[in-house]
Amino acid sequence: MIDRKLLEIMACPWCLGDLSLEGEKLICAKCKAQYAIEDDIPNMLVPEARLFCPFCGREMEKAGDYALCRPCGRRFAMNERIKGDPKEHGEPFCADCETTLREQQGKLVCKKCGREYPLK
Repeated sequence: MIDRKLLEIMACPWCLGDLSLEGEKLICAKCKAQYAIEDDIPNMLVPEARLFCPFCGREMEKAGDYALCRPCGRRFAMNERIKGDPKEHGEPFCADCETTLREQQGKLVCKKCGREYPLK
């Protein structure tokens, strides 16, 4: 079990948010990342954490250095610290054809395939 005093000084390595202990995982209050605890040792590696989209709350999939949210059309760099609001960290990105999205008539639209995503 993680000592409460240690938990007070620990922070999420991705966004520096406060962590809380829930069962066998640490959960970030700011970005909702979940870090596993194995044999009383927390695994604080961002690419190995469960990451959730700050726009829709769904679990994101990982591809290289990025966490992708296919429903929202956003990607988040896992090797960069989130500064400020996690929603401002994600860049519009089509996960299907790996193209940057552009804003058009209140939606995000893929320049390559034409797929539309909600603008949030």
